[in-house]
Parts: sequence; structure tokens; C-alpha cells
Amino acid sequence: MKQFPLNHLNTLHLKPDLSREETRQETRSIDAVCACGDKDGALYYATKHNINKTDNAPIIIEMDVKKSSLVIDANDFLYTAFQFSNPAKAKPILEKCFGSAILKYANKAWSSQDQNFRIAQCDLAIQDPAVIEAHHANDIVIAGRWKTVFRSAFTIKLPILPESIIYTYSPNRFPTIPHKDISLDNIMN
Repeated sequence: MKQFPLNHLNTLHLKPDLSREETRQETRSIDAVCACGDKDGALYYATKHNINKTDNAPIIIEMDVKKSSLVIDANDFLYTAFQFSNPAKAKPILEKCFGSAILKYANKAWSSQDQNFRIAQCDLAIQDPAVIEAHHANDIVIAGRWKTVFRSAFTIKLPILPESIIYTYSPNRFPTIPHKDISLDNIMN
């Protein structure tokens, strides 16, 4: 995905014919890793969601990174919300979990039946610093696609410098899955 400065996000947001071709890189993806903004989400992904026969050693890495290296991971909740949700049901939940700044993108997306346009609006929303800040502060447990459970989910642009790493450990307990406060089912038609 292409990353844009805030003034360019605003310009693109207002384009009536915005498309994914304008919001995504043509030739290669940005190297990034997935991360959560809270310990419970990190524990869930490390010990439940991403464990399998070959990836069976959970690792948690606490780090301090620049907000400019963060993009919200929209794969498990937001892309579906922008494309298929009932706007009347989704608006209050999006505002609680992602802040009021997300509503300008969601409302614009829902004003069109074009799925390409809706996804492109979401591509912009997940880069907006105000949306990122609000999502990082979210304390509501979200149940997304593929039975994911999280409060905040991001991708962090690589490289992550060694001085950014605060603490690394392998959890010796497998926590219970946090109780979901909201799910995609709450916002669908």
C-alpha cells in the first residue's frame, strides 16, 4: 500500500472516482510485520491464532516505534465493515473503536456502491494519524474475521531498529481469549 502525507490523504479522500490503483503500490508490497497495541491482543495472536504445527513457539516483542511507521491492519475487521456493513449499525461502533476521524472515510465509502471505491477509502482511513491514534487507545475487544480477537491491530513498516525493542519473551501461559465486546455480526445487515 502506498503511504501518503495527511494533506494528500485529504485530497485523495475527496476524489469522486478514487480507486485502489491510486491507494496501493503497483509492483511490490511494503515489508511489514503485524502488531497489536495491547498485551491481550498480542498474547492472543502469539498463543492462539498464529500457533500451528511448525510455528509453535509464541514470542511477544514489546517495542516503541514511530507512529509514522504504523498503519492499521484492516484485514480482520475494517475492510469488511467498509464494504458490507449496515452504516446505521456500523457508525457508532467504528467511532468507538477508531475515533470520529474514521467516519469521514466510512461515510464517503458508503455513499458509493463501488467496492473498489469503498476499499480505497478504507486504505486512506487506516493511514490517517487521528484514526491510528484513536484505534491505539481503543479498549473495546473486537471480534473480527477468522475468529480474531483484538483491541487494536497494526502493521509496522520494517526495519524495526534494535533500539526500538523494549522487551522480548515467550509466554509460559496460554491465556483465555478475551471476551468480545463487539463483532462483525453487530454491524452487518
